[in-house]
Amino acid sequence: MKVIFKECTNEYLTYGKEYLVFEIYMNFDRQTMSFRLINDKGIPSMFNSDEFSYTSLSLDNMVYLKGNNTCVITLAEIYLLLKDSEDINIVWEEYFDNNKAIINDVNRAIMKYASEKNISVVEPSPYGS
Repeated sequence: MKVIFKECTNEYLTYGKEYLVFEIYMNFDRQTMSFRLINDKGIPSMFNSDEFSYTSLSLDNMVYLKGNNTCVITLAEIYLLLKDSEDINIVWEEYFDNNKAIINDVNRAIMKYASEKNISVVEPSPYGS
């Protein structure tokens, strides 16, 4: 999925720039949706979907994980890192705890997806560039 940031430029996102969404979080109780994308500093970050307009709704190579009142749509390659869990947050906790193997696997999955979608992204990093 590709989106364009439609709010004022800030330190993490640029107005009018196209971004690649590689995870979508929906909370049905709160009626909210958030996107995980690589911000301008190279950090995988969550942003409210209301801040974006859509340029491509394609969700190919993505997997749906449904909870009680939530749904997560993530890259299949990131989903495979879960092993026996259904909680995608485990992958991100490991990523931001500096687990080198997880960082390499997640970054490889994101960069491959970006290449397939013909969109350039900043090289991902838990701490930015």
